[in-house]
Amino acid sequence: MSSPLFLAILLLAIFLLSSLSHASQRSAASSPYTLTDLITTKQGYTGTLLLKSQHQSDRYGSNLPKLQLSVVFESKTRLRVKIVDAEKSRWEVPDYIVKQKAASQKPDDSLLRVEFQKDPFAFRVFRKRATSSGEIREDIIFDTFGTEFAFKDQYLNVKTNLHYEQASKPRIFGLGERFLSFQLPTDNHVYTMFNKDNYLAYDKNLYGSHPFYMQHRPEIGASHGVLLLNSNAMDVVLSNQTLEYRTIGGVMDFFFFAGPSPKEVVQQYQQLTGLSYMPLYSTLGFHMCRYGYKNISHVRDVVQKMDQYQLPMDVQWLDIDYMRGYRLFTFDPVNFPQDEMKKFVDELKASGKHLVTIIDPGVKTDTDSYPQYQALLDSGAYVKRADGKPLVNVVWPGEVIFPDFSAQKGIEYWKKEVSQFVQSVGISGLWCDMNEIAGFVNGSVTAPIAAGRRNSEFNPNNPPYVPGGVRLDEKTVSLDATTEMGLQYNTHNLYGQSEVIATKTILEEITQKRAFVLTRSTYVGSGNYSAMWLGDNESTYYQLKLSLGGIMTMNMLGVQSAGADICGFEKNTTQELCKRWTSLGSFYPFARNHNFKDSIDQEPWALDMIDMTRRHLLNRYSLLPYFYTLFYEASQVGGNIWRPLFQLFPDDDIAADVDTEVFVGDAIMLSPVLDEGATSVSAYFPAGGIFYNYYSGKKVIDTTSSSSGERLRFECSVEDIIVHQLGGSAIVRQKPEVNTRVQEGNPYFLQIASDKRGEAFGQVYFDDGESLKEDIGDKYALFDILMRQQTIKIALHDDTQYAKAFPGRIAEVFVYGVKQGISSVSVNGEPVSDWHVNENGVLRIVNLETVLGFPGASIHWE
Repeated sequence: MSSPLFLAILLLAIFLLSSLSHASQRSAASSPYTLTDLITTKQGYTGTLLLKSQHQSDRYGSNLPKLQLSVVFESKTRLRVKIVDAEKSRWEVPDYIVKQKAASQKPDDSLLRVEFQKDPFAFRVFRKRATSSGEIREDIIFDTFGTEFAFKDQYLNVKTNLHYEQASKPRIFGLGERFLSFQLPTDNHVYTMFNKDNYLAYDKNLYGSHPFYMQHRPEIGASHGVLLLNSNAMDVVLSNQTLEYRTIGGVMDFFFFAGPSPKEVVQQYQQLTGLSYMPLYSTLGFHMCRYGYKNISHVRDVVQKMDQYQLPMDVQWLDIDYMRGYRLFTFDPVNFPQDEMKKFVDELKASGKHLVTIIDPGVKTDTDSYPQYQALLDSGAYVKRADGKPLVNVVWPGEVIFPDFSAQKGIEYWKKEVSQFVQSVGISGLWCDMNEIAGFVNGSVTAPIAAGRRNSEFNPNNPPYVPGGVRLDEKTVSLDATTEMGLQYNTHNLYGQSEVIATKTILEEITQKRAFVLTRSTYVGSGNYSAMWLGDNESTYYQLKLSLGGIMTMNMLGVQSAGADICGFEKNTTQELCKRWTSLGSFYPFARNHNFKDSIDQEPWALDMIDMTRRHLLNRYSLLPYFYTLFYEASQVGGNIWRPLFQLFPDDDIAADVDTEVFVGDAIMLSPVLDEGATSVSAYFPAGGIFYNYYSGKKVIDTTSSSSGERLRFECSVEDIIVHQLGGSAIVRQKPEVNTRVQEGNPYFLQIASDKRGEAFGQVYFDDGESLKEDIGDKYALFDILMRQQTIKIALHDDTQYAKAFPGRIAEVFVYGVKQGISSVSVNGEPVSDWHVNENGVLRIVNLETVLGFPGASIHWE
């Protein structure tokens, strides 16, 4: 049977089977819909998708028979493609999520273009960009040709082919929140989005859901972004070839962002979903917290030691220890009595500090001595079971019910309780925890979800497709629970955000100033309202490393005030780890040391690291004007405080893969040591820049003439961090103090790094640090700092009276990268003598406080 004829027949059979297999795959990988009635409108297109008659249902159900397609060119750089059920309405994300409404934009004026295939239905989105030679190119940024497509009642599926140079790989970022690298693995990786208290779960869905991704292509130096505005539980499956959405409800509502630079993609996304809130200036300072404070004396001792050792701090925090039996809006009468709490807060405020306390949404079911529960029952504004009764779950105080923050009566209840609580002792901010909603039992104590097969009708508790492969009510409430907003099946990911919006609004009404709210649960647009932290982490070097990617991701997604628990929360830290974490954490947008009740003490004095902590925190406080300016930029046009290297160097292929270094703004590059026992770090410097030692001003490397970046290794003691300043940047620092109030009025100094032309640019923003946006008006100052031709000029960016009369004084000026041989220096046209150029090429001009302010300042040297 080994004759040539047999072999030929065998090969033919294998070929035919293979052909049938591939044909079957192609057939399976096509849309069951046909596009009809495609009409061109002033702003785009409309059309109808009709289900083909031969379509068969499967285990996920039947595709809906008729869909409506709408395509709107909302701006020059933004396109919306929306597909909905044509015959009946379905759940859609509330309108308030979209902050920037569509403008009138003709398709021909857009950087984006759409191409359709009618049968089977598919579409492609193209982005126009100009090359360095001025040629206009088109890149495919979304492409469903030849891929699966489904629109069933409880299963929506769409897949895009990923386009990039085949010698490269897809660089995808976003799809938060989880403990994972900044650049997302593309090995058929599944990214589940469903808000969950997934304690210390790596590479699993965590507290926030953000179905936005950015693809960066260094081979063309361009990026684009895609948002699927859908709040239902979903999986995104990412391979080297495709990115696939699988969601269990709602509609397909896509937004495409043209970029083409990474910075522009971030701005375009945030302009749609909400720009960053402007923080209270004091919250940019350092924060101290612990779960496990024994009593008010324990907390007071921490604050006193911070003062004793001259360690900068603005905010002391309290975890759930302060409550009476963990009941919301109460104080433990023995360990944290209300009168002592009031005295303590008065002491804090007298010294320029503040108190933030934790609150959870669960209200204990206690009718005997807890009026907050009865008040919530009486309001009727609570999360309800399917039968309309209060849904009961279990958290820290035991059995609880949850307010409905989408109901007006729920907001009124929350306003009354929050107002009384905050004003009773003078609390300055609130920490909204456990708001995914988190629960200690699955679903409800009164109506546990039955296991088994799904009913033939819609069943929110047992959908045919389960994102993440784990029952969705695990550690949360039943998905058939309801609020005024709708079913938890649809609205679960929005609950925490609704709590934050209500809380922020109430605090602003109480104080008539900006509010500080920290949240654990986030969704698209959460950065418009609150700060966040990366949740419960561990005292490990792996978590230290993950904090870089976590913060960069959340900043990209619009949540600017983000940080990880410095030194780690769970497990025992070590002195070495805590030192490394403190040096990096001093550059976090939100910097807080937080610790678990069963872990060792990790305050600076407990680990014999007082001096190094003071040094790094003083450096942070000196940079607060710079941080505040970055927040202002994000609040006005969008942006991210922490930036990946490729955002500044988009053509650098290696920079696209670096997530162990980060830029703070466009000026400061951090290269932290992230490995246990290491005393050196390899830092990558992308091509196209000059990099100076941030502290000494010494030029470290010039890659402006290089075709590729370079790596350098630096020795780095356990108490230090490698920091560089990028040539071409100008930053304003201030003489630091132990808190922001004491620091008010201190002199400033300029730190300017020359680029290859001897030029630099920067901005600095000032206001009173607390007024609401509507009250600021023109009471702010925004200055441009420009260095050119051996002259530094500070000009008004906006001509406000506040800026013209700004009282701040500049005491010193540092210019990195000057040439030797300077013979004279003048300030505002008058010669000065207190200057010198050191061996590092740094021009330092001192004792300027009496002669140099901001408006119209001029410094020149020959």
